[in-house]
Amino acid sequence: MATDLRQPRPAPVPTQADPGVTAGAPRRRKRSLLSSLEQPLHPWAWVCGLGALGLALTIGAPLLVAVCLMAIFLAAVFYLSPGDATTVLSLAMAALFVIPQSDVFKPLGAAGTPAIMLGVAAFIWWLVSRMNGTSPGAGSYNPVRIGLTILLGGMLVAYVAAFARPLMTIESSNADRTLIIWIGYAGYLVLCADGVPNRARLDVLLRRLTWGGSYLALVALLQFFTKERIDLAVLLKPPGLTFNEPAVEITRASLLRGGFFRVAGTAAHPIEFAVVVAAILPIAIHYAFADTHRGLLARWTPVALMGFAMPLALSRSGFLALFLAGICILPALPATRRLHLAAVGIVVMAGMTAAVPGLLGTIRSFFVEAPSDPSITARTADYQYLNTFFGQRPWTGRGFGTFVPTVYDFLDNQYLLTMIEAGLIGLTCLLLFLISGMVTAQVVRKYSTDPATRSLAQALFAGVVVNAATFATYDALVFPTTGMTLFLIVGAIGALWRLTRSERLELARAR
Repeated sequence: MATDLRQPRPAPVPTQADPGVTAGAPRRRKRSLLSSLEQPLHPWAWVCGLGALGLALTIGAPLLVAVCLMAIFLAAVFYLSPGDATTVLSLAMAALFVIPQSDVFKPLGAAGTPAIMLGVAAFIWWLVSRMNGTSPGAGSYNPVRIGLTILLGGMLVAYVAAFARPLMTIESSNADRTLIIWIGYAGYLVLCADGVPNRARLDVLLRRLTWGGSYLALVALLQFFTKERIDLAVLLKPPGLTFNEPAVEITRASLLRGGFFRVAGTAAHPIEFAVVVAAILPIAIHYAFADTHRGLLARWTPVALMGFAMPLALSRSGFLALFLAGICILPALPATRRLHLAAVGIVVMAGMTAAVPGLLGTIRSFFVEAPSDPSITARTADYQYLNTFFGQRPWTGRGFGTFVPTVYDFLDNQYLLTMIEAGLIGLTCLLLFLISGMVTAQVVRKYSTDPATRSLAQALFAGVVVNAATFATYDALVFPTTGMTLFLIVGAIGALWRLTRSERLELARAR
């Protein structure tokens, strides 16, 4: 009888130097920046890449040069990073905060900003990963995704209703562009809610969001103190993009208030800048307290930059947003942290008084003289359009994206704009979307036993509250920076809900 001399290979035994490897488990090499650089690209990859770049330079095509450089940059990012949803959303945030939203890919018009195009790509990626079951959130119940579905459903009803009547060409074109922009918004939310693989990567993403807000604040500070002689929003103009003329020209005279120049950073308007910074600031405060493994300077620099730059926008909406953010996060902080935060606020106010004499007095006069301010009376006058347009189509509205400001008027109220364009159905869907984000954040905070998770949930809740309140003071979702920041924050709430699901189930079993 033949004897099988082959013996089974013994399973590897964990050693002292590698305690995390279990018996029989395949070893996975951790890819770091150094190890990635040690692995050279294929020679043909260098030949093709350098050849395409050389050809573009030879024929003098700036757009082709930009495409080649962008392709090389993206390839390097994905080669040296995990290449997951956090990587894609980080690139989108870089495009959102670094590149002004007035710089667009010309054929797409206002929908052709790099941040919007990356948001649309994120939505397509999420859709494909959901269909093939590779998304981390595939098959899971998520309240914010349901809220988004209701919102998009209401807007699609209004979009279809728009074409049920004769439309001007400018109205139909604006409706199509608005739909593309909202798909980009949705891409930020769903990829964050369902694609971020674990809590560590969610923290990485939100820290990068705070640094994006810090860059926005830094650009605003340079604009203010150099009187726009150093404006990174103009100096760092990517090739291949063209300036998109705004619907209304923002003159330098309109940016003067109380003798001070209002700043906007890379945002489209000072109001948008102030609200976005106020929405990100609670998240920055959370990580300033929670990241004790990082240095003091790294933790508090974003808080100081945003806290100092936000008042320079001289926006009542911004101060309202900052007040609401404080109401949301201060009661949830321990007494010692409240004292620390109050000390930081006093230092920032003292520095502001020394650096910009008279600014605090000007800010106080905004609220004292508010009843006679022309901007307040103009906002109240906008309600006349309810009788003109809302009465004609109260349920579905006159059509999603069809209230073109250059044809009709500018509405400094997102709720009013939604009522006119999408009717009562659209307004209800928008409110349900905002409520779903706020309620989900509070449920996560209530059922979590981890102090860091509870603090983060409250900070994200504050970001949604800030946007929901300021919707009544300006047409927020017309501004891409506001829309993408809001949907990313709601997406982070959805990711936190998904990643803490096991903790909630264990708590339910224990009860």
